[in-house]
Amino acid sequence: MYSEEKTTSTLLHALYDNVTCPQGWSLFLARLANHFNSPSATLRITDRDNPVVYQSFSVGLDQGLDYNREAVVFDPFRILLANGPLGKVHSSTEIISDQAFERSDHYQLFFRPNGNFYAMGSQFERHDSSAMHIGIHRPRTQGAFTQLEKHRLEDLNGHLRRVVQLTRLTSQVQAALAQARSALTPSPFGVWMLDSELRCQWFNRVAEEALTTHSFGLHQRNNYLAIKQSKASAALNQAAHKLKKGVSQCESIRLSAPGASLVLFCNREALSPF
Repeated sequence: MYSEEKTTSTLLHALYDNVTCPQGWSLFLARLANHFNSPSATLRITDRDNPVVYQSFSVGLDQGLDYNREAVVFDPFRILLANGPLGKVHSSTEIISDQAFERSDHYQLFFRPNGNFYAMGSQFERHDSSAMHIGIHRPRTQGAFTQLEKHRLEDLNGHLRRVVQLTRLTSQVQAALAQARSALTPSPFGVWMLDSELRCQWFNRVAEEALTTHSFGLHQRNNYLAIKQSKASAALNQAAHKLKKGVSQCESIRLSAPGASLVLFCNREALSPF
């Protein structure tokens, strides 16, 4: 039995997965098309003023002109979507009559080869001169998109916008982390990033050499940072326990008589997983 709530929930799960797995857009689009009983769907980043496609994901569009390079210039929906209210869902029948669309180059060169006639879509996010657009298409025999279907897609617009914003923030964090790692790589000191169980998340070049050569007894055991000397190993475990419980914010473990030490400190609040 069809369940609107369950179907929508599954669709949203697929959508939010794209925050951490952007290559999953095709899976989401396939589920979106199925949700609207349609054979094809697209998600594109386009220029608002010019017929330029910066990035595109699609399912069910394999015939005719390549939209990204050729068919975009014939699209009769592009300008209205770009100039209309953000998030407003338009159906193709509101923009152009069936008779006029049937005679258009866009239909003959792009829609018709893919077996489509009707469409609905919206721009749900804009940034400077670019915008993100979602579109769904289906054959003439299935009829035009209804007002109810437009409302359903409109309800998804807020989620689409949040996913894009979260993805942008995640990308910024990843870029900052990459810059930090790049700065730490040539450091003369060994640097490890560990979780609360001392599993190695990342280490710089000097730390990698220390693990490879077992300098100061340091090594990896099943991806955990470990020390061969029993006394230092016990001190390492005790230090990790203190940091994890929030008893201490910084611990130092002597590794050799000349003064080499392993310094551990928290980069998250107490009782967090890092």
